[in-house]
Amino acid sequence: LNCDVIVFEGTSKTMSKVRISGGGRCNVMHDKTKPLPQILSSYPRGHKELRGLYTKRFTPDDAYDWFTSRGVQLKTESDGRMFPTTDNSQTIIDTITNAALRAGVEIRTKEKVNSVHLIGESGGGENGRFLVNISSKTQQQSAMEERFDAIILATGSFPLGHEIARSLGHTIVKPVPSLFTFDAKELVNDGGSFNGLAG
Repeated sequence: LNCDVIVFEGTSKTMSKVRISGGGRCNVMHDKTKPLPQILSSYPRGHKELRGLYTKRFTPDDAYDWFTSRGVQLKTESDGRMFPTTDNSQTIIDTITNAALRAGVEIRTKEKVNSVHLIGESGGGENGRFLVNISSKTQQQSAMEERFDAIILATGSFPLGHEIARSLGHTIVKPVPSLFTFDAKELVNDGGSFNGLAG
């Protein structure tokens, strides 16, 4: 596929969620030696959507091979989570960023997408079918518009991203907090910060 790819990031740095994931170590994936149903059972919400991704698009083996072929050594911990052996999420951020830049992806930080309008049902000709309004903290002008043939919204829980998706005709399912393990055994023992708290 021959195309130009531009990533717009409203802040000064990309992948801030990756930076803090796994306590700053970035749990990249789950033990790829486990059977797929067992891996999917770890995702109470979204396991159906992941099944297609994991079986047709980018399997756990593909993910492992992608990172290791780029020099990232991975380790598997007793609970099945896989981390870079550096125990530093910056390893993963650098690997993804460098791969994107080598592939010709343009990354524009401090440029926030404010709205997206569909201006053509199919094809867009030379002008593109999506009109994207962007505000920039680095350009002289405060807002600008650009046209694109295709867009991918990756907004996480950011409300504006949901509004943009709705404006394009998508239905948004109300997001719910994700659950994670919090090991507080030491904190509830005598002398711990949580010792004696009700609840």
